[in-house]
Amino acid sequence: MKTSTKVILGVTVAGAVVASGAILSVKFAGEKFAHAKKRHQVKGFVRDKLDGNEKIMAMVDKLSDEDLDHVTAIAGKVKDSKDHISVYGNALKENTQDLKDKLVNFVEDLM
Repeated sequence: MKTSTKVILGVTVAGAVVASGAILSVKFAGEKFAHAKKRHQVKGFVRDKLDGNEKIMAMVDKLSDEDLDHVTAIAGKVKDSKDHISVYGNALKENTQDLKDKLVNFVEDLM
């Protein structure tokens, strides 16, 4: 094998190793950024809704990234449930008003 071929092969392998390392580091940094963003959101929730309770803030700081993922998933499910309940509540309110109107019309027709 010629020396120039060996050099080209070595440079290519080194480039591939550097590129894969860069890709892995970007992925790792992205995951860390996402978890830092979630942690900030949870702290904001504690600050806004729970008057910045220091004990809960300390707990948020001690949560692992996996635990933080679980907390945000639960919060998302609660929010979705709340949205569904509000939709059902509005429909119930409208149906109650319709029933009331029909009952009033029925009673007026009887009189």
